[in-house]
Amino acid sequence: MRLALCLLAALLTCAHRVRARDVAAAPAWVADRPSRPGYLVGIGAAAIGDDVGQARNRALVQALGDLALQVRASVREEVVLHLCEGDGFLSQELDQVTRTRAEATIDGVEIVDTWSGADHCWAYVRLSLERVAARQRQRGLHIDRLLGDLEASDPADAGSLVPGLQALALARRSHAGNPADAARRWRTRTAVAGWLQGIELEARVPDTDLRRGVPLDLDLSLVAVRHRDPGPARPMAGLPLRLAFARGAGAVDSVTWTDASGRARVRLHRIWGSTSRPELVVAVDLGCLARSHGVDSEDVQDLPTPSLRLELTAPPAPARLTCEVAGPGLDSAAPLAAAARQALEDLGYRLDAGPADRALHLSVWGRVRPAPCLHGICFAYLDLGLSARQGPAGDVLFERAVPAIKGAGPTAQSAGHAALDRASDALAAALRTALTHPAGEPATR
Repeated sequence: MRLALCLLAALLTCAHRVRARDVAAAPAWVADRPSRPGYLVGIGAAAIGDDVGQARNRALVQALGDLALQVRASVREEVVLHLCEGDGFLSQELDQVTRTRAEATIDGVEIVDTWSGADHCWAYVRLSLERVAARQRQRGLHIDRLLGDLEASDPADAGSLVPGLQALALARRSHAGNPADAARRWRTRTAVAGWLQGIELEARVPDTDLRRGVPLDLDLSLVAVRHRDPGPARPMAGLPLRLAFARGAGAVDSVTWTDASGRARVRLHRIWGSTSRPELVVAVDLGCLARSHGVDSEDVQDLPTPSLRLELTAPPAPARLTCEVAGPGLDSAAPLAAAARQALEDLGYRLDAGPADRALHLSVWGRVRPAPCLHGICFAYLDLGLSARQGPAGDVLFERAVPAIKGAGPTAQSAGHAALDRASDALAAALRTALTHPAGEPATR
């Protein structure tokens, strides 16, 4: 505890000496923060280090951050504390970086003065309160114009929402403590959310036999319309839609856009997983729409998003299974076949049922490698692999290798049998993994 107090005293003494040495010959504004009616003042300082120019820039950033805090801009501070040793003293260097998200929130700042001391650079900036108020009024008028454009927009074009998104981005960057700006933010969000509530999504799935585990390459038809009273619903063009599995898993095109008739097609490549009732979610991708028109996607992430949940029926495909194993003294793959059949049945696959050309053909093979005997005990390693095809000669859907399984016994043959007996659990786990989420195949494309 005493050592910690001594270190703290040394840090404070060092910081006092550095500041005192700098301030002795400094302008008055370094020691005493200036105050001018009608202005906000920002003061910043930064250790010089090896580059005076960079230190001056850091001091200006500090001063601008000081201003940003006063105008209530969206600010994030990161403080990094560095302890370094030099000249027999512990010194403390505080690097504080202030970043503002606001575009031109503190535009029009005047750099009044900068000064470099022995160890630190200082910066003095100011901003006219009249200029801040004028910019807030200008932003408010711009938001009102954008909301007017949104109200008068064509309901059949997703691009008509862009003025609302732009207004929302501006409103989020307005003065947080101004009641008029707070009311405008609420009104802007309400207008955009109301516009979105008029969007209705529809999906049509072809009347076909969906089977889990085999390639589908099925086209889904999506329709987007917007209701606006008075008048009938209108097809919505240029609307980005994002698809993802909410239940189950599979491979599906992740993003699509509606055409002039409000329609879009998306391809469902494959369904896997352990459920026969997978569910797809189709949602309007507001982030994609915002980015495509130069609006930050963070400004729209908390908006209500029109979406549609699409439940599918996809029982597992019929399956065929072959097992082979080779090695000294091994004449049967029955243990492997039994483990594989049980794993498939647990996942709902029907073995030896249905047409062979539409079945999932699974192959399991094993090879025993004898290892040297040690002190009368023989060892063997079983290498396992599995693969799947659609149909007896179709494309390979996946291939998996199982980590080598070790067996031991008084003879090489018994060691091979021991490894084979231990392989059942590993094979079943590999099959379950391969059939519920095939490696290397993305869930969306």
